Amino acid sequence: MPPRHQIDQSNRSETFDWDPLSYAHGCRPSYKYAYPSSLLMSKTEKYVEDTEEYDALVAEEYTKALTPQTDDPNTPAFTFRAVFLGCLWAVFLAVANVLFSFRTNPFVIPTGLAQLLSYPMGVFLAWILPKGFLNPGPFSIKEHVLIFIIAGSAGGLPYGVDNVVMQHGKSFINDPAVNMGNSLAFVTASQLIGYGLAGICRRFLVKPAAMLWPGALPAVSLFTTLNRVETLGDKTEKYTQSRWSYFFMVFFMIFVFQFFPSLLATSLSTVSLLCLFTTNRTARFLGSGSYGGGVGILAWSFDWTQISVYAPIAVPFYATANLEKYEAFKPFYLTEAFAGLYLLSFVTIAASISHVVLWYGADIKRQVGQALRQANTAEGLKDTHNVLMEAYPDFPEWAYAVWLLVFTVLSVVVCEITPFHMPWWATLLATFMAIVFTIPIGIIQAVTGSQIGLNVITEFVIGLISPGQTIYMATFKSFGYNVMIQALNLVSDLKLGHYMHISPYAMLCTLWTLSLLQRSLRMTSGSGIYFNDSVGYNTFLNAAGIWGSIGPARFFGSGTPYFSLNLGFLAGFILPVIPWLLNKYYPNNFWHLINVPLLVFNNTIPGELGALLPALLIGFYTQYFLKRYRTEWFDKYNYVLSIALDSGAAIAVLVITMLQAFVTSEVSPPPSLLSPTSLDFYCWEGTYSD
Repeated sequence: MPPRHQIDQSNRSETFDWDPLSYAHGCRPSYKYAYPSSLLMSKTEKYVEDTEEYDALVAEEYTKALTPQTDDPNTPAFTFRAVFLGCLWAVFLAVANVLFSFRTNPFVIPTGLAQLLSYPMGVFLAWILPKGFLNPGPFSIKEHVLIFIIAGSAGGLPYGVDNVVMQHGKSFINDPAVNMGNSLAFVTASQLIGYGLAGICRRFLVKPAAMLWPGALPAVSLFTTLNRVETLGDKTEKYTQSRWSYFFMVFFMIFVFQFFPSLLATSLSTVSLLCLFTTNRTARFLGSGSYGGGVGILAWSFDWTQISVYAPIAVPFYATANLEKYEAFKPFYLTEAFAGLYLLSFVTIAASISHVVLWYGADIKRQVGQALRQANTAEGLKDTHNVLMEAYPDFPEWAYAVWLLVFTVLSVVVCEITPFHMPWWATLLATFMAIVFTIPIGIIQAVTGSQIGLNVITEFVIGLISPGQTIYMATFKSFGYNVMIQALNLVSDLKLGHYMHISPYAMLCTLWTLSLLQRSLRMTSGSGIYFNDSVGYNTFLNAAGIWGSIGPARFFGSGTPYFSLNLGFLAGFILPVIPWLLNKYYPNNFWHLINVPLLVFNNTIPGELGALLPALLIGFYTQYFLKRYRTEWFDKYNYVLSIALDSGAAIAVLVITMLQAFVTSEVSPPPSLLSPTSLDFYCWEGTYSD
């Protein structure tokens, strides 16, 4: 056996160790990390001055027992099987989801279905295909990951479709100049421009160990579970049930249970507890958890599809708590609520920049310096995954920059010559805004799992610059918002590939496959756009009308009742300074966990307010109590539990929806106490007391 190579650093040792089994088969070395036991004990309970180092320690606590800690670079990844199954699922998801988006009650087939079912399909192909190019051997976990990435990215519904429906729809603008060709050109340009940006951002958002991306962890857990890849979390004698059997146990239990709140007993989707114990009018208003009905205090939902919006099992508890503090007060539907939501949006955008500059500015500056010097991204402290990825040649950043430049130019041309009417300078401005916000918003998402959108700020900016331009305001919004979203979605996929140790060139080939596939999918599913309208697109049209035709100046300009709301930008820049200064004078890791952008972040208003309380309590129990006091259980089962609940509930809802849509609408039971026409009717019927 070749000798071990060990590099001693300040508080850990980095061990490059040949794996005997791999060495016996002529494979390249696998790498492992050896941390001193003192570092593994309560690492994040000690004050760590450097923010990135602290986040890296937190990320290691979450990933060390979940992700593979060794790698065989000879494992097949970008294979015929991966491309075939990925494209098959992408076509199915893209066509189905585009067509289903035009239903009166639209629904989305989850990509988790592809992740779950593509495994037995891959195993089946490995069994029947002839050995060689079509079948390089047993179906691998890396093939499974690439199938999921292709299906999820190419099979999703692009944001630019909203523009096409708004302009072409007969019940909307009904512009005859919008046709299949220019629609596909617009959607493709707005999609692909973000890919180059994502590649450039790898240095900031993928390779640093501090960038956790908690949203990727349940997927990692399912990959290792289905493919029976042993991780450090499996090495426990206390909990002997395999993750594989635990996943399917939870999956089938939630699959059966989800039929009750979604079909058989819909009253379980929101139980307004206060209303059950009082007839007081005010108390019932405060207790009603139905959408638009009241405040939802002590309301409780048993519907996992609603609770899972907050991902309480997957994201760190402090992130869930930050969101809940805002959500608990958001549902007051008062006269000024609409203006208040825009105020919070202004605060969020400004706070995102301020928060990241204060806490991560030095790290970003260092990484930019490395980029300018063409230095190794992993200078200094390395984590397991960066060490393992050194076995693969990297794809140069300048090539991603060329990609970004080429598609930016194409986007300028498309927006100039098509009916989507946006001048060249506006296209460049929208792209510039997306580039500026990708890193700060990406850092927040990578650390907390929550993504902040640019839809409000893009509407605000272009509405001020060019009021009265409905169509080109909507086009500007799509570019400014969609470019960043596409970039961050791909960055999330790149982080998933990083955790699973997939070659950057295999990821790049997957990216090219996505690019080619998206064009054909838009052509295939585009017919749904031209023969259907949907009330689901009214929100996009209304926003275009308000911000384009009327313009923000009439809402927030000098002399208007809401001019003071512009102070939200100033507040957003100032508020993150408070915990940052407190950390300077009273050093404690707690101050770093106060995430002002999340505290005021308004992402989406949930359908039922009853999901708030159970999400908070579940998050506390799993991400705090179990993580702290049942660490072995948390390491082995927590993310398996998360993905099993999400998958089982989503597929149950899909089955119910398909039955109601294509079999019979009479699948639903008749109205009763268990399935009332109004979920919490008991809050509004009967005798009131003052």
